Amino acid sequence: MSNAYRKVSSAILSLSFSVLVSGCAESEPAAKTPSPSVASTEQMVTPVATEMPGTETPPAAETVATTQTEPSTDGVWKVQLATMAGTPLPTAITDTISLTLTGDNYLVKVGESPDKGTCIVNRSVTPYQMTITGIEGPNAGKTLLAVFDFPDAATMRVCYDLKGAAFPSSFDSTAENTLYSVIYVRSQKTTVSGSSR
Repeated sequence: MSNAYRKVSSAILSLSFSVLVSGCAESEPAAKTPSPSVASTEQMVTPVATEMPGTETPPAAETVATTQTEPSTDGVWKVQLATMAGTPLPTAITDTISLTLTGDNYLVKVGESPDKGTCIVNRSVTPYQMTITGIEGPNAGKTLLAVFDFPDAATMRVCYDLKGAAFPSSFDSTAENTLYSVIYVRSQKTTVSGSSR
C-alpha cells in the first residue's frame, strides 16, 4: 500500500470521526440515520447510566408533592355558611356578603357597604394564618387575626378572632370562644389573577 493511499485513508477516517462526534453533540439529531456503530454505542451507554448501583431516583409521588401548590386565596369568595359565637347566621345576611382578596388587600361587602384593608398571609404554619388590618369601613384601625385552610380548591375555611387577641387554635365557633367561622366558596363569575400566597 502506497504512502499517498494511506494518507488519504487516514484523512477520510479522521473526517468521518469528526462528523460523528459533532452529530452527537447537537441537541437535535441529524436527518440521516446514525451509523450502526453510533446506534450500538447509544444502546450500550443508556442502560449503564440509568442502572448504576447507588443511584436513586426519587419516587414519582415525591416529585408531584414538591411541584404542587396550594390554591390561591386570590379571588372573589361567597359565604356558604357563617357562624358567630356558635350561632349560624341567617342566609338573608350571608347571601349579601362577598370577600375579594387580591395580593395583600381585601374588600368585604355586606350588601353595598365596603370594608377594605390589608390581609397578610402566613403559610409557614398549620393552619395557615391571616393578619387582617382594616383601613376603610367598620374595621378601620382594627387588627383581626384568623386561621384558614382549603378543604378543596374551590372552598376556603376561615376562622376569625374579631378581637385580635390571638390566632384561633381551631375552626370551631362557640359561645365561649366568640369566634367567627366562615366557609367560603370561590365565585365562578369573577376571577382575580394571582399566585398562591
